[in-house]
Amino acid sequence: MNAPVGSSRSLFSSDVPAETEVPARSSLVQLKGLVRKHLWVIATCFFVVTTLVALALVWLPPTYVTNAKVLVQLDDLPSPAFFSGITPSRELPTDEPANRRMENEMEMAEMWPVAAAAVRELNLKFDDVYQAPIIRLTRPAADVWDWFANNVLRIPADPERHGFAETVELFTKSYSVGAVNSKSADTNSNIMSFILQGTDAERARKSLQAVLEAYIANANNIRKNAAEKARQVVLATAEEAHNRVTEAQTRLDNFLSGNGAQGDSTTRSHAEAVELDRMLRLRQQELVDVEHRLSQIEMYLDLNALDMENRVVVEPPLRPRSSEWKKRAIVGVTGAVGGLLLGVFIAGMRELFDRRLLSADAVSAYLDIPGVATFPQLSEQDRSAVLDRLRLRFQARPSPGADDGFPREEDPEHGERAASPPDWRKGA
Repeated sequence: MNAPVGSSRSLFSSDVPAETEVPARSSLVQLKGLVRKHLWVIATCFFVVTTLVALALVWLPPTYVTNAKVLVQLDDLPSPAFFSGITPSRELPTDEPANRRMENEMEMAEMWPVAAAAVRELNLKFDDVYQAPIIRLTRPAADVWDWFANNVLRIPADPERHGFAETVELFTKSYSVGAVNSKSADTNSNIMSFILQGTDAERARKSLQAVLEAYIANANNIRKNAAEKARQVVLATAEEAHNRVTEAQTRLDNFLSGNGAQGDSTTRSHAEAVELDRMLRLRQQELVDVEHRLSQIEMYLDLNALDMENRVVVEPPLRPRSSEWKKRAIVGVTGAVGGLLLGVFIAGMRELFDRRLLSADAVSAYLDIPGVATFPQLSEQDRSAVLDRLRLRFQARPSPGADDGFPREEDPEHGERAASPPDWRKGA
């Protein structure tokens, strides 16, 4: 029954008299009562959530994880000015922190060109790359929307959808790079850890191997490109220096040949010859210096061609032996427990907002008066059957003096007779 509106006290009020208070029950008993009362709600939530989680886990492809480690020899990393041979090496007043340099290395390993080179080498497609579970689960809905937008709304489809660019972007999210914690200090070590997720064990290993090769090659190409640019500049400078030497030599030869023909051996001519000779030697020294720097660049390019790298793969990627089925089992159990808790939560909310008075104790506590009696709640069919039996008993007209359970009244003509039972169906 619904609670009547009036000045009666609330069922949940704390000022209910002690003589009418319902004895407090333990939390376990209340929980059992709640579960018993809302068993279907709890069971439905548990079954639905558990089924959806199980179907999602079965539909998702297996996940394989492989890892590798790379040692970065920071002390052997040359500065661009040194290895290009443009300027001599010099010590900086304050060295760059090692952690900052390692951060640069990790960022370089996660750059778009590295992932693009790996995808291009293995010829990976969009469905070959690991996708997050939320992306994989919403993929059918996205495909349906694309079909609806293309065929119904007449929106032209994106030709680059799931193409090379999106594949590379998704591939960059499938692996991560981090620093390995040092075992003897608070700082990180010079070893980077590569972790890659894939849907196939062998493809995951090859993908991480391609990432390592692309990362090392990319770092090598950066320095190689700088050396090539420096080589072009030094070659142009060397050509100009050679032209200046040739010009100075020609001027000196012309001066000497002209003075010899005239037989002039004055002091002025001698000083000019000395000046021309000094200029020639200076031009020659410049040419020698430029050629020496050019040889440094040529030597570096030769070493670069031999893969003389300071980034060493100390732990190559291995083929995963099994998928992460244990994590999926934990997710499934967690989903089942979550469905059960969701059902209990919904049942608790229904109980909290249910203001109906469903017991004699609740009615007594709400009205603040003791209960006298309780009547069973009959269905419409049961009530009709009882009233029909009463009607039949009244129509039988028992003999006077018989106790039929109905009150008697005086009749002036016929004497005492039984009163007719009220018609409860008409509200009498």
